[in-house]
Amino acid sequence: MRVWTVSEEKAGTLTQCLGVASHLTAEPVIHKVGRLPSWRRGLLSPYRRFRAAEPDIIISCGRFAERHVARMKERFAGRPFAVHLQPPAQASRGVYDLAFVSRHDWKSERLDGTDYRNMIGVPHRVKQTQLSQRRNAARCRWLPDGDDRSIVVMLLGGPNGAYDYDVATIDRIVATAQKLATEGHLVLVSTSRRSDPSLLAALLRIEDPRIHVWIGPAKTPIPTTSPPRTRS
Repeated sequence: MRVWTVSEEKAGTLTQCLGVASHLTAEPVIHKVGRLPSWRRGLLSPYRRFRAAEPDIIISCGRFAERHVARMKERFAGRPFAVHLQPPAQASRGVYDLAFVSRHDWKSERLDGTDYRNMIGVPHRVKQTQLSQRRNAARCRWLPDGDDRSIVVMLLGGPNGAYDYDVATIDRIVATAQKLATEGHLVLVSTSRRSDPSLLAALLRIEDPRIHVWIGPAKTPIPTTSPPRTRS
């Protein structure tokens, strides 16, 4: 089976495509793309004289990928089955046969002709065997031998078109971390580059040594009893 992946070079989109493609083939053809102007179509399409063998399936992720997939399908008379791993934009009406949309990106609007499937989280390339091999070393970073407490990791993103981190949501996240700690868990929390600074500030105001908040690259997670710090 010939499988193409189409995404930006960002790990967040590329790894999703490769995670799905790995279930179909061991050697997907990887297309890393950038912004494609709307006028690059028809005789001006960058794929008009494309000589590569026609793919059976195109798997894409990210906004920049959508115009490229449209031009690729035009090159092959619409035959390749096209799958997108995010909600496609309205401009992509008629391009995709199937769209897998995570619950945190779910909207009521859908594109005609696209079969929508709801999913929890997003695809990835992490294998159970990899987790098993690294589990003990990871636990030892946080808990001494003999401490059988469970470790809960909270990975927090930022707002998008379907979900907002308003004050009530931030309060609920803080309350969840505190509840997990009182239940006996060690809680590790990380925000992302898309997170609002107010979310990190609220987490750092928690005073509980069982809750550790990651404050940025190349820095050590700190217990929330330490003085609040900001990203550099």
